[in-house]
Amino acid sequence: MKTNYFFGDNYESLKEDFRSGKKFVLFLGAGINASSIESIDLSWKHLLDSLFEQAISYLSVEKRMSEKTRQLFKAYFDGSISNAPAGSDERKFEKNLQSNFDFLMRASIIEDILGDNYIPYIQNFLYNNCDELIIKKSFEKCYKYGNNVETKEFYSLYCIARLIVLSSNISAIVTYNYDNFLSTAVKILSENVKYYFPDTKDGSPINSSRLLDISGVSAPDVVMEDRVIPVYHVHGYIPPHNKPFLNGSNRIVLSMSEFYESTNDVFSWQTATQLHLLSHYVCMFFGLSINDINQQRMIFSAHRQNKDRKIYYLIASSSSQGNSAVFNELDNLRCCFYRSYGLSPIYEKSYQELGNKICDLRVI
Repeated sequence: MKTNYFFGDNYESLKEDFRSGKKFVLFLGAGINASSIESIDLSWKHLLDSLFEQAISYLSVEKRMSEKTRQLFKAYFDGSISNAPAGSDERKFEKNLQSNFDFLMRASIIEDILGDNYIPYIQNFLYNNCDELIIKKSFEKCYKYGNNVETKEFYSLYCIARLIVLSSNISAIVTYNYDNFLSTAVKILSENVKYYFPDTKDGSPINSSRLLDISGVSAPDVVMEDRVIPVYHVHGYIPPHNKPFLNGSNRIVLSMSEFYESTNDVFSWQTATQLHLLSHYVCMFFGLSINDINQQRMIFSAHRQNKDRKIYYLIASSSSQGNSAVFNELDNLRCCFYRSYGLSPIYEKSYQELGNKICDLRVI
């Protein structure tokens, strides 16, 4: 990727902040769960599409949806609609859905139709697609004993977990994900350091802290202990099937009304925690988009209070699409916007290349 005149030096600044021992907080989104395994798609879009499909299935029976509409929805959800000729009913239907039903609207329809049942659906979506055994097998195949296979499964998850295990300056984690995959990945690497990182002394992790998933109405009551890194699930936490819900943690943020409620409650622990961390630590955003207006408001507020505080935003560039020069200019334009309210963007062509940069932050 050619040098960018807006953000070419941000990565060097990030490395220097890391080397100097500054305390970091990681802000993580669904992008850290991306996998090269074709059968596993844990993206935010796929989650909402899966839930939306369940909701439409219920609605088609309740409202006696026509066979034509049901078939169009079926083609949309299985992807075959994209093969229809331009100008056909199928393509017009696809365009209408994409133009008029954004993620928040779909989530609100899901909540309205499925009610409280959407939480078990999310739990099934997450843990039927991925669990500790799947992550462990992928890590063993791709990263154990210094393996360097071409296909790097769960590479972003591995890179973030590696950073935590081999670094002493990660103070906290804020995640917008509902799952425990990061805690699981850190546990796998921490228990097998000598196999994954043979150059470490006596096979021990540099950071022996355990990750503690925190969420729900009881979150403010959690007392921090030594050697614990809190993982704040600010949009809620859904555990795997074999573990109980944390007290009060089955309250998640998904629909429009839930986003409004979380935005309006300026005294909520989620808002207070994020504002505190953004204002007093060096922060690194990875695997998420900055589309949530509440998120933007907090970043802007934290930057206004302390303009010297760095908030690094690692994001995959669009420059590899179409005319690279044109898309590079669009990246520059986006960067101007990010910089205007306090972010320091670090772009690369793919999340794998961004993962490489994360792994380079700490040399064993």
